[in-house]
Amino acid sequence: MMVKHEMSKLWLRVKSIHPHLKEKLGPDNTRLLLKGLKWAAFVAGSLILIAILFVLLVVYPTLPDVRDLKGIAAAQSSTIFDREGNPLYVIHGEENRKNVELKNISPSAISASLAIEDDGFYKHGGVDFGAILMAVCHEVRLCPTARGGSTITQQFIKNAYLSSERTYSRKLKEILLALKLESSYTKDEILGMYLNRIPYGSSIYGIERAAETFFGKSSKDLTLAEGAILASIPKAPSYYSPYGANRYATINLSGDDILKSGIKTEQELVDVNPDFISKGLLGKTYTFGEGESQRSIYVKGRVDFVLGRMRELGYINDEQVKSALVEANSKEFKPFREEIVAPHFVMYVRQFLEEKYGKDTVEKGGLKITTTIDPKLQAAAEKAVADHEKLNLDKYKASNASLVSMDPDTGQILAMVGSKDYWNEEIDGKVNIALRSRLPGSSFKPIVYAAAFLQGYAPSTVLYDVEMAFSGWYKPENYDGENRGPVTIRQALAWSLN
Repeated sequence: MMVKHEMSKLWLRVKSIHPHLKEKLGPDNTRLLLKGLKWAAFVAGSLILIAILFVLLVVYPTLPDVRDLKGIAAAQSSTIFDREGNPLYVIHGEENRKNVELKNISPSAISASLAIEDDGFYKHGGVDFGAILMAVCHEVRLCPTARGGSTITQQFIKNAYLSSERTYSRKLKEILLALKLESSYTKDEILGMYLNRIPYGSSIYGIERAAETFFGKSSKDLTLAEGAILASIPKAPSYYSPYGANRYATINLSGDDILKSGIKTEQELVDVNPDFISKGLLGKTYTFGEGESQRSIYVKGRVDFVLGRMRELGYINDEQVKSALVEANSKEFKPFREEIVAPHFVMYVRQFLEEKYGKDTVEKGGLKITTTIDPKLQAAAEKAVADHEKLNLDKYKASNASLVSMDPDTGQILAMVGSKDYWNEEIDGKVNIALRSRLPGSSFKPIVYAAAFLQGYAPSTVLYDVEMAFSGWYKPENYDGENRGPVTIRQALAWSLN
């Protein structure tokens, strides 16, 4: 009846402009146009009616009863194995969760989650159709900026009842269930269920267990800074883990290059090349040079973004932002340890899986992942790093080390040691040195010379070792600061000239 009513209104509007069309197009053309519009309206109305009937008769009956929260399917653990079938790490199926009532959660932590996940939570009916429209607009490349289309209610529905597959049918079910959930529970009840279910990495689920794990306190005692940290993690729990390599935002450019280039801010780094910055959980200030030429650049983390969003919404003021950032960026996290074999390799595999299949599938999908790691070679690699620890420190002043063994024919990783001790925080042991971006240095020179020889150059070809600037500011120097003028390729390679 509603569709018929709307089509009648549309037809009356068309008839109201009939005299004007007749005057412009003539009687015959106007009659044909109106007939075409009438048929188009009929077809559109029929399609809408069919879609509604399909949803009501086919999709809706298959939806679970959101009033029965006991019907939520239990998550299944995923296991990572070595090449011989030995388990390296279990991504826990039994979610480490401790439920808590919404009234017993810090208001600052609640505000932080609302600000970054769904600032209109208390205004919509479970679905933000405007946000969905903007997301679709970006998907078809009509809108420049992406915007998430899922509300907190939808996120809870997806995690509790549905899979993480990216299909229209799954999205339709998500929307219908979200509307159904909103009609069955209050906003506070839904927000409480969401905060008790949200993942924070590894086996940590729910804000109460996360607060205990990271800070050694209850969620009711969380500060503004701690609440912002917890609100920052669920977007990518493995990437933004406070125990991982991305605890702080980093600059991927040497201090000398920054000083030479005249770059003074994070934005200038991004303007030159976005890859010069790697985002992290927390922000950090990096200082380069000495004396009058010294330069400090602060790189923002995701927590900066969360606090900034809270300020935009009027939850906090500028002074609270500044104070919370000082606390967050100097926060000491409670030590956390799990049973893991080849931990750096395991975390490398896990992050790859989450990027490819999504964190929900990895943490709850019961996957069995067989990897290329060789247990005997892994043990030998760990022993080699440990045996050379003292020698490296005494001879090279190297406080850390890494080792990767690969099959050159297949590229398979047979052993990976990312640091000499994964659990040693004094050396940032959880940071996988093997994966960190590093300047290749002179190790790349044979590749350059080999390319030159393939182009017809010879060892006796003369090159000119003189000062040269690239991009107007980058001037590579030789290790001794000297320029030697005309030299043969043989001499340039032997002397490792830059």
